Amino acid sequence: AVVLIGIVVLWERRPLSSLGFKPLTKTSFFTGLGLGGFFMAGIALWRYVVSPVFPDLGSAPDDGGAALPSHFFYWYAPIALVTASFCEEVIYRGYAMERLLKVTSRPWIAVVLSHVAFVLYHFKDGWSKVAMLSVLGLLFPLYYIKFRDLTMTIVAHAFIDLMAIVGHVAGVGPR
Repeated sequence: AVVLIGIVVLWERRPLSSLGFKPLTKTSFFTGLGLGGFFMAGIALWRYVVSPVFPDLGSAPDDGGAALPSHFFYWYAPIALVTASFCEEVIYRGYAMERLLKVTSRPWIAVVLSHVAFVLYHFKDGWSKVAMLSVLGLLFPLYYIKFRDLTMTIVAHAFIDLMAIVGHVAGVGPR
């Protein structure tokens, strides 16, 4: 993400706003939390309604490794929030979608191609995650294409990741 920001600012000589960055306001912060909350509700619906109907979409197979200690997540959380929320949003929404829009002038192509890349990146997490992100994950590129506000999608993504980490540490949710 830092390399892409450097390319945009130093090589392309474009402002950060060309990646969709906008100032963080109360409205954008709470809208991002709302988008993240809506996504979290979708995860619960997916887990308790869709997954039982399609059991073949089970979670990733257990690698047989030992569980990580809870304190791992206390120092890991800030790193995960930065790498996942900030970097993924800059790469898949801010950079990929903006460049695809510039090249094709077709929003649906930008949405589909950047979303497919995002889902394929999460393939390492198993079929269940891929299936869920294929459906629920469309909220983010569709939201971005409508409002062009990367800051709000970063807030939403950070909220989702924070809730996953808190849930893991508290012993709630998938392990």
